Amino acid sequence: MTDDLAARIREHYEAAAAPVDADEAINRHNVRVAQGSDRRRPLEWLRRRPAVAAGAAALATLVLVGGALFLVSTDPDPSLPVAPITEVAGESTCTIDSIGTWTGDPLPGGFTTSQRGQTNTCVTAASDARVSGQWDVTINCDYTVENDTTVGTCWGPLTMEGVDGGWEGTFVATTEWSSGAPVISHVIDADVLGRGSYLGLRYIHRSEGSFYSLALTGRIGPADALTPPTTTSP
Repeated sequence: MTDDLAARIREHYEAAAAPVDADEAINRHNVRVAQGSDRRRPLEWLRRRPAVAAGAAALATLVLVGGALFLVSTDPDPSLPVAPITEVAGESTCTIDSIGTWTGDPLPGGFTTSQRGQTNTCVTAASDARVSGQWDVTINCDYTVENDTTVGTCWGPLTMEGVDGGWEGTFVATTEWSSGAPVISHVIDADVLGRGSYLGLRYIHRSEGSFYSLALTGRIGPADALTPPTTTSP
């Protein structure tokens, strides 16, 4: 067994915080070499003994040892803590920064059938400080008229930057108004992923109400533990 191969095996085990001692692995290799086994025998042995016990998620790691490429399966450690799922409630109020571009056929009330690039600033006061603060939203909508009611299908990106981390994702929404109910109402479903200290988290939430007062409910938890709403654009 070459010094280089021994060093690589030792480095692999020590760096991975493996439960199997590196010297034990090298000694077993030496026995196999003395018995005439080929150089790939220890790699097969490693394949049967997953090396990484400290991973936070199931991974597959490619490792190069002695010029041979092999796969080490790494399973999550069930003893590691899992981030809890937190229920969120709160309220948002929004202001328009730019009305964007309106094109298409005219609609009642001076609107048209296509709206692109409206930008809003929404301030959220929520039960969880991680999602409280200023959100920047870009809105795109397509509008139709059904009887006396104007209905909009809307979508776009939204972001929020906090002191410790931020959020970035997308939303879809329906909005409507009529001559009998002139206040525009909204139902908004959003899916955002965390950045900074929130990395690995997902925040899904629904907001309902008028433009000036939106009641929200949502959940914050590990990104792979929450099922996001469909928030792709039409």
